Amino acid sequence: MFESLILFVGLLIGHYFFKFKNPSKYLKIANNYLDIIVILIIFMMGYSFSIFTQTNSIILEVLGLSLIYTVIIFMANIFGVKLFLKILKIDNYITPQQQNPHNNKLINFLLLLIKSSKYIVYLALGYILGEIFNYDITHTIDNCVFILLFGLMLIIGILLRLENITIAQIFKNKFALLIVFIIIFTSIVSAIIIGLILNIPLKESIMVSSGLGWYSLSAILNTEFIGQYYGMVTFLVDFSREIIVIAAIPLLKNLLSVELVGYAANTAMDFSLPVIKNNYGTKMVPLAISIGLIFTILTPALLVLENLIL
Repeated sequence: MFESLILFVGLLIGHYFFKFKNPSKYLKIANNYLDIIVILIIFMMGYSFSIFTQTNSIILEVLGLSLIYTVIIFMANIFGVKLFLKILKIDNYITPQQQNPHNNKLINFLLLLIKSSKYIVYLALGYILGEIFNYDITHTIDNCVFILLFGLMLIIGILLRLENITIAQIFKNKFALLIVFIIIFTSIVSAIIIGLILNIPLKESIMVSSGLGWYSLSAILNTEFIGQYYGMVTFLVDFSREIIVIAAIPLLKNLLSVELVGYAANTAMDFSLPVIKNNYGTKMVPLAISIGLIFTILTPALLVLENLIL
């Protein structure tokens, strides 16, 4: 609990206490440091998980549980937003776009998949080295990861400051805020139901559902808070969210719009944004960016607060 509070304070310190005269000069530097920290932590997670998984059955359990969370959360998120739009009779934002050649669509999808999969490489590398050396340094890794986590939260706060993103500005988009609330609410309700059916502790189940697509952060925090097993489940659930959005939008764009943008969560303003723009048009872009920014603020705070409260 005390560790969670320290991490949350780190985020606030980064956002409110670091001021730069030339923000654009430091933005790239901060992003580079953030990427390095994430790579180091993901690598350590892979190594720790190799020590944790003594048999292949644990890996199969993780994959099976991740699939259950992914499917149920997807259905709950989509249904929740769809019901909200129907009740309030809100424009579905669907704008027919010119179809791209099939080959270009396939190439774009593969490029997005490769870019979004880069952290899996470091995770796999750590796991392979753990299998080769099989030397248990879990305690040392845990201490290193916590120090890196504090740096991670600090830099996230600094990045928000450098990009002139204030909490007040983000939460002015009431429609985006309502979509975010529905996604979080339906995700947590899904987690409670899954936890009750599969006899998973409430805290672990809710925190697995609260990564909301930011797999490079949520998996790290949840590994620290609730252990390697659920940290890996979180990683797979959140990574699947991004892949599903990239694949589903071109296929279901005439049926779902805001629903899939909401489901994209944290990825709505990065990897998923080109797909959103190409399939729904520029009208959807401001909403996608607002949703992504709100989730950027809420996700680390939500995970830390859940660990403090639950």
